Amino acid sequence: MKENLFKGLILMCICVCCALAISVVNTITSPIIVQNQIEKEAKLCRKIFVEFDEAKDQTTEGFENDKIVKRVKAEDASDNVLGYIYTVSGKNSYGIITLLVGIDNNGNLVSVQFMENGQSFSSETVNHVNTSYFDGMVLEDVNNVDTVCGATYAAKLVKEL
Repeated sequence: MKENLFKGLILMCICVCCALAISVVNTITSPIIVQNQIEKEAKLCRKIFVEFDEAKDQTTEGFENDKIVKRVKAEDASDNVLGYIYTVSGKNSYGIITLLVGIDNNGNLVSVQFMENGQSFSSETVNHVNTSYFDGMVLEDVNNVDTVCGATYAAKLVKEL
């Protein structure tokens, strides 16, 4: 009986040490991860709109459509509105996809960029997006995109987003 109690106490001490180690690592790395995400998003926004000035970004959140995470009013340094960048996210049984979708002032697609691609066939998903979505597409063009590819479920999710 004493032996089992002693083993249990040792295992409990090991668990406490592991939990403390994980907590310390999380405390140290969490702000770095957040900063890297902010920098990645700003870089992708500049890829969508080259003149994008992140200091002027006006973010809107809280949409009826739960797939839309936020909308950024993209402006250049001279306060000219370039368009809007929507952060959209969805999930299927193959993983999560988070996209930045640039729409110009006329409602035309500018670019689609991946923030997160957790799909099993992520390279097929990227290939599909790069070959199917072009600058200047209108909603009707997007609705007509063929989703049959090596990652059909991901392609359907991207089209929905």
